Amino acid sequence: MNLTVKQFYNILLFILVINCNIAIAGSQTIVDRIPEATTKNTGPFIFKNYKIHFSTFNTTFLSPEIAKAYNITRSGKYAVVNISVHKVDNSELSSQKTKFAKCKDYAIKAKVTGTKTNLLSQKAKLVFREVIEDNAIYYLAEMKITDKEHFNFELQITPEGEQKPLPIIKTNQVFYIDN
Repeated sequence: MNLTVKQFYNILLFILVINCNIAIAGSQTIVDRIPEATTKNTGPFIFKNYKIHFSTFNTTFLSPEIAKAYNITRSGKYAVVNISVHKVDNSELSSQKTKFAKCKDYAIKAKVTGTKTNLLSQKAKLVFREVIEDNAIYYLAEMKITDKEHFNFELQITPEGEQKPLPIIKTNQVFYIDN
């Protein structure tokens, strides 16, 4: 499946919209995610007045034009980790422990680092690069995958203007080769 630039943006927007409709107590989305974006424990992860969106996808979901524009290797053996950091109005989180959060947030810059570890305990650093488009800011890391490979991710994020990083985010994902 090849995606156009507009379709790629629509998928990213769709993921963000879904992630805005969350229950604060459980940090789980209400709507099932599209299969290409399925991850376990995806959140969004909420810390104080920050929302961290995490998604992964196989690079074959990108059209050749998008992959070239972002200098991403388009292959069934590669995936992308996508992080977006949003600042949230404090009043939204303090008054709604179990109600649904409203999308009163905006993308901000951050220092994003992380690692991936497979089931054989082989650990590798993720190298993120910042992508800024209009009001969107993404941190993308490319990684090589094998079929049915399980990775545990540990992410360290320090939002711009903060002295200390947020608590470490731990999540996981199984990847499948797309031929």
